Amino acid sequence: MYQGDPTELNNISMPINNFQFIEVKDLPKMNWCRSWDVAVSTKAINDYSASCLMAIDKYGNVYIK
Repeated sequence: MYQGDPTELNNISMPINNFQFIEVKDLPKMNWCRSWDVAVSTKAINDYSASCLMAIDKYGNVYIK
């Protein structure tokens, strides 16, 4: 999680061993949903927008692309 401050993988707030990396070709068939933080503001210059594409399989596993 960068939160505006890029960090090395071994120094993130959630241990990397909590994640399993899967090849896209091995993903099960699921419905995907994208959510946006569009960083809307009343300032003259807004912060960066961010999005997350994710799905949840029938077993409750969460997948993030």
